[in-house]
Amino acid sequence: MSTTTPSIKGSGISSLIEDLAKMRDDGRLSAALLEERLTPTDRALLDQPVNLAGWYDVHSYRRLAELICEVEGKREILLRQRGAAAAERLAAAGLYQQMESVTRLRNDEEIDGDEGFQAYGRLLRLITTLSGSLLNFSRFRVEVDPEKNDRYSIHVSDADDFPEVLAYTTEGFINAMAKMGSGRGRTDSWVLDRSDGELRFRMQRPV
Repeated sequence: MSTTTPSIKGSGISSLIEDLAKMRDDGRLSAALLEERLTPTDRALLDQPVNLAGWYDVHSYRRLAELICEVEGKREILLRQRGAAAAERLAAAGLYQQMESVTRLRNDEEIDGDEGFQAYGRLLRLITTLSGSLLNFSRFRVEVDPEKNDRYSIHVSDADDFPEVLAYTTEGFINAMAKMGSGRGRTDSWVLDRSDGELRFRMQRPV
């Protein structure tokens, strides 16, 4: 894979490849649909071991994710669920130091006020460093939300090649990681926002 091709690590695409291969083998995916929806390169992935440390074209990711949504339905819900499952799977696998650091930050004691706000910001910045390990394109930046200064937003720049299916998966991933690292039991507090033509994830309630 060329380093200039927008790509995702094998650890980020492996479950899609494995699930679609199983659906094909179980007869839930016809050869005709696979040929219609996927390129020959995409289809070949279903018969090859996944290199977790290798790079895969993000457009293959897009086509695979769109196909599984077409078969399973509940597109946005499914993608968020898959993103959350990916976060749990990567944390359990211990592939990335950032994941271990996030889980170590978990603390059952509540931290309030400015100290709690700053601590949550540090957690988010640690989570977003994972983007550089999983993607070779785009940049994630944690900001205080310009509209509501009691919460954060995550801005993704250089995101022209960032597919919508990956954006919804990332939303689920961020929510799961924030829950892992926070003693507050946060869940589903981040949502995708592309209304201004840019890619952002916004908190829906104060820290």
